[in-house]
Amino acid sequence: MALGLLAAACGHDGGDDRAAAGEAQVYEGTFTVLASEEHGPSLCTFVMLSDPPQCGDLPVVNWDWDAVDGEVTRAGTTWGRWHVTGTYSRDGFTLTEPPGPPGSDDPAPFGAASDFSPACDRPDGAGVPNGEDLWDQASIDGGRPVVPDEVGMWVTQDPFVVNFLVRPGSGPAATAALRQGYAGPLC
Repeated sequence: MALGLLAAACGHDGGDDRAAAGEAQVYEGTFTVLASEEHGPSLCTFVMLSDPPQCGDLPVVNWDWDAVDGEVTRAGTTWGRWHVTGTYSRDGFTLTEPPGPPGSDDPAPFGAASDFSPACDRPDGAGVPNGEDLWDQASIDGGRPVVPDEVGMWVTQDPFVVNFLVRPGSGPAATAALRQGYAGPLC
């Protein structure tokens, strides 16, 4: 569910009926929110399991630490896990409701219940064989590609698909950057 929140916004400028009516799409899900000495509160799609943890994916525009319970602070980093509801834009994630505790049906972060399926129904390059080999080679040749406005990334194994979440409107530039070194399945 957590990745689904942002996957729905991946690479789109809000082409649904609400955007046409001038209303912002509202998303919700359970995420880690983390602030460190390097950045303010961020909605984390991936958390590095260090001590303290690290992330810095998507700024939370109007986060208030005094409005939540259960945060942990260590070594200049504050974090916790909450259910959030808000809008998604190039500026970040803006809360439209106060954050709440994770729901009982929200999957644990990066646990067995996490959904790492492809972010799209028809991956670009789905017919290209040996996608995993092509991704490994692209990573060796140029290191991990730099993707404009990246929010998150994961690899689906069955079928093999490289998935990138980017800020709205950045899909074409992200695809062009990735296609410079990788020709396999891509969402």
